[in-house]
Amino acid sequence: MAEQTNGNTSDDVPRIPELDEYIFQPDPYRSGAVPRHLIPVEVAKYLIGNVKPDIGFKSAIRVEDVAKFYETFEVTEHLRTLLARKESDDEGRRRSMALVRVIAYLGNEDDRAFARKYYEYLISRAESVDEFIDLTYVLDSFGPEGDGGLLKKAVNARATALAAGAETEYQTRLVYLDFEEKVKNQVDRAERAQAEKAKLVSIGDRRKRIEEEMKAYLTTEYGFLEYLQPWAARRVHRESWGRSVTEQVQRPEQEPLKQDVAASFRAILGEIDRVPHLEEDDRESVRVRVLRGIKFFGGETNSEEEELLRQYRGKQLDLLANEGFQLQ
Repeated sequence: MAEQTNGNTSDDVPRIPELDEYIFQPDPYRSGAVPRHLIPVEVAKYLIGNVKPDIGFKSAIRVEDVAKFYETFEVTEHLRTLLARKESDDEGRRRSMALVRVIAYLGNEDDRAFARKYYEYLISRAESVDEFIDLTYVLDSFGPEGDGGLLKKAVNARATALAAGAETEYQTRLVYLDFEEKVKNQVDRAERAQAEKAKLVSIGDRRKRIEEEMKAYLTTEYGFLEYLQPWAARRVHRESWGRSVTEQVQRPEQEPLKQDVAASFRAILGEIDRVPHLEEDDRESVRVRVLRGIKFFGGETNSEEEELLRQYRGKQLDLLANEGFQLQ
C-alpha cells in the first residue's frame, strides 16, 4: 500500500507542516518523536481533514502516535468511516489495527463497542506473526477493560493448525516454531499487563495512584514495559484532567492538578538513589526522565538539574517531555 501524501487544501483544516512530515513522510529514526507544542484541537482538525481512506500502514502508525499523544478524542467518528472491512492483505489489516487502537483508546462507549467488533473481525482474519502481535496492542489500547480471551483462543487455534503440518513439512515447522516463540509469549505478556493496569487504576488514593503510575512509566518497578510504560505515561497525563479516574475522561488539563503531578515527579526524584538493581547509567536516565516530567507539567528545575538535562539533550526519547532525542 503506497504512502499517502498530504494534499488537503481546505480552509477548515489547519496547516501543520510538522505533522505533514511526521505522518506522511515517516522517518524510521523519528518513530515516536511526535512534534511537540501543538494545540490539541488543531491537531484533531488536522487529522480529520488529512487522514484519508488510502492512508498507508506506516502513516497510520504515526496517526496513532499523534492522536494518543494529544488525546484527540474528536477523531474517532472520522476514523470509523475509514474502516469498512475491505482489507485485502496483511498490511491493510495492520493499518486497520492502528486505527482501531486509536478508537479503542480515545472513544466513548459507542466507539469502543465499534472497536471491539472490529477487533473481533481482525482477529478472525489475522494470519501472520506481525498481525497477531499487532493485535496484542489493540488489546492494550482498550486499557484494563480489554478482554484477551478471544485473541488467546485464536492464537491457540492458529498454533494447532500449524502444528498439524509441522511434523512432516520443514517449512511449516519453521513457521510453527516462530509463531510459538513470538506470538504466544506476547499474548501472555499483554494479558498480564492488563491485570497490572487494573490494579493501578483501582487505587483510590490519588497521590498513591500517581506514584505507582509514575513507577510504571519510569520503569523502576513493574514489568511488561512495552505495554505498561506508554499506558502509564498517558495515565499520568490524565491525572492532570481530574482528581479521580472516572473524572479523567477528556482534556483539557487543570493547572492545579498539573502542579500536583509536577510535585509528584519532584517527590519521586529523591527516591531514585534508593531504587535497587539500577546501574548508574540507568539511574541517570531515570533522573533525566523525571526532570523532563517536572518541566512537562509546568514545574521548575534548578541550574544543576538544567545542566544534567543539557548533557542529555540529544539522548533518549521520553513520552512526558518536550525535549530529548529528535525533539529539539
